[in-house]
Amino acid sequence: EEVKKEYIKKGYQPVSAETIDFQAELTTLEKNDPTLRRESDGDPLVKPHSATERLLNVMGGYRWREGNQKITWQIEVPEDGLYKIGIRVKQEWQDGVPSYRRIEIDDKVPFEEMLDYQFNYSTDWNTLELCDANGNPYEFYLMAGTHTLSMTAKFGPMTEIIESINKDILLLSDILLNISLIAGSEPDPNYDYGFFNKIPNMKEDMQWLVDSMQWKYNELKKMSGKLPAMANNFLTIKTQLEAMLRDPFSIAKKVGDLQSSQESLSNWYLELQKSPLVIDYFKVGPVTEKWGNKHSNIFQRLGATIKNFIASFW
Repeated sequence: EEVKKEYIKKGYQPVSAETIDFQAELTTLEKNDPTLRRESDGDPLVKPHSATERLLNVMGGYRWREGNQKITWQIEVPEDGLYKIGIRVKQEWQDGVPSYRRIEIDDKVPFEEMLDYQFNYSTDWNTLELCDANGNPYEFYLMAGTHTLSMTAKFGPMTEIIESINKDILLLSDILLNISLIAGSEPDPNYDYGFFNKIPNMKEDMQWLVDSMQWKYNELKKMSGKLPAMANNFLTIKTQLEAMLRDPFSIAKKVGDLQSSQESLSNWYLELQKSPLVIDYFKVGPVTEKWGNKHSNIFQRLGATIKNFIASFW
């Protein structure tokens, strides 16, 4: 909103030029990781597409998942003015968890909303306009000529969840260590060890973990279009901990649940530190123009598969 006010104050106007498409695999200027490369996608609406050849027609993909991996593209616009930017993307990894990118124009983040822009999970290709929460496209002032557009892998709001999981793992580790010091590696399920009386703050720590699981579930539900599997895993761990709080005697026979919870959290901790995204092309054009969001249907995909199969015999 602050930048928009500056645009109005300076008298910047929307452009009248036609929309220009920039193929991501052809306009890549530089990347800070040599493992980032052009990839191939067989969707019939990906540009360019061939029924008989395997084309390197997209950029990024699962290789573009580590924090701070950066790709820079070159774009060119014909006149000074306000443009909107669209990106045809797919984020089919991470089972519902969104990916985030810092977006820069000419090596500068144009406004705060571009620090960690969210791309939701989807198994389909989507042409997305960079826009606010209400779907209003952001406006970018570009002077006529050549510009760079950079995208850097970030974790955005997921950072808090990642840090929270790390705290949970450490706390569970302390709880398990204290249990083993009192009951050994294989506690007797028929003996009442009185863990809450013998281990300082154990009850409070387990309640803290219960609250932590619920918080993470709520956060994932807010930020994800499709609820990730890990969200339900958080609820499962929460339920197990609540049962132990109600019946401390059961802790001895449920130590395995605590160990499984720690293992699951460790896996999610590593998994969340990945933010993959694949790009087909960019669109740059006037704010008033309607772009639409086309998806290939099952018949188009089936036709492309059959043609590729036949071509494999040539």
